Amino acid sequence: MYFGFLSVFSGIILFFEAALDRTESAAVKVTEGIFYILAGILFLYRPDFVLRLTFYLIAFWTIVAGLFIIYRSFKLRKVIRNEWLYAVSGVLTFVFGIMILFNAIATAEAVIFLFGLFAIVSGLLMITASFRIKSSA
Repeated sequence: MYFGFLSVFSGIILFFEAALDRTESAAVKVTEGIFYILAGILFLYRPDFVLRLTFYLIAFWTIVAGLFIIYRSFKLRKVIRNEWLYAVSGVLTFVFGIMILFNAIATAEAVIFLFGLFAIVSGLLMITASFRIKSSA
């Protein structure tokens, strides 16, 4: 349920970002937002289905999210220096998704550990990138 709420909330935030963004990347944010909301709705309304396929759904969601982050990092090259921090976050997200995809029957402890490690490192990279974006304005 938490993952479903997080995904829907992320999608809604992306819609707000797209509404405020007057560049060509607004369409990418809308597409990503739609994907997040659909994934979240699936998690919220079909938990029985999701329970059986949780690892695969998280893997695919994470892979797609990583690709979107990598795409955005290339757009940031025009705005900030050291955009590689954002790209590293995208690569980390993508690799995390691949790891889950190929180890879908891994134990819950390993997945929880990996998810926590991913969240900490990715969060730190995103915070660093956001300060760089803010200082460039």
